[in-house]
Amino acid sequence: MYIGWYKRQAQPRGAKEKRGSRCSYISSYVDNYEGLSKKLLKLTQNKDCDTKLKRWLRSIKNHVYWSATSTTSGPEKVARWTSLVNHLQNVHVHDDPLFPKCTHPVGAASDANKPYLKGGSITLARVETILTNKRVLKDVLKLSHHYQTSSLESFHNLILRFTPKNVVFPFIGMLCRLCLAAMHHNENAGRDQATTAAGKLVQD
Repeated sequence: MYIGWYKRQAQPRGAKEKRGSRCSYISSYVDNYEGLSKKLLKLTQNKDCDTKLKRWLRSIKNHVYWSATSTTSGPEKVARWTSLVNHLQNVHVHDDPLFPKCTHPVGAASDANKPYLKGGSITLARVETILTNKRVLKDVLKLSHHYQTSSLESFHNLILRFTPKNVVFPFIGMLCRLCLAAMHHNENAGRDQATTAAGKLVQD
């Protein structure tokens, strides 16, 4: 399953109630990162921002997914999410008893080759403000490890590759391309991510 970025938009209470109670507990990874990504990306563009932060954006993105899927407890999801602030500065032991230390062996994190942010720096303080915003923590608490739409969204993006919007296809041509897109998706949806010769995941 693939994690998407966090898109959080405030909605009136009535609008949420109209959607029904069956899905009220579901919060999608995709919904939960686009907004954060924009804020973090904007932060990297500041002149006084540490250039190291840009190399951590993908890891922060992956951490949303990991926080949601590695536990079924809402408070534990929050504890794992907030531990990222420590991890970014090469601190892997945490004060929260729900998640007292990182699960990876010391010095063996998948992103250990990245330069860590300096503790007490302006950049780290601003990142912490973004990641631990009350609204963000409330959303992380409700992140579901089920019922994600990422696979469907991936398929829709794949359709656009086979049927570009700026090209008009006849009915048969469109039907054939949709079938090819479906076959391509079904064949590759469950594939493991590529790795290097050293066994590390190949980053997009």
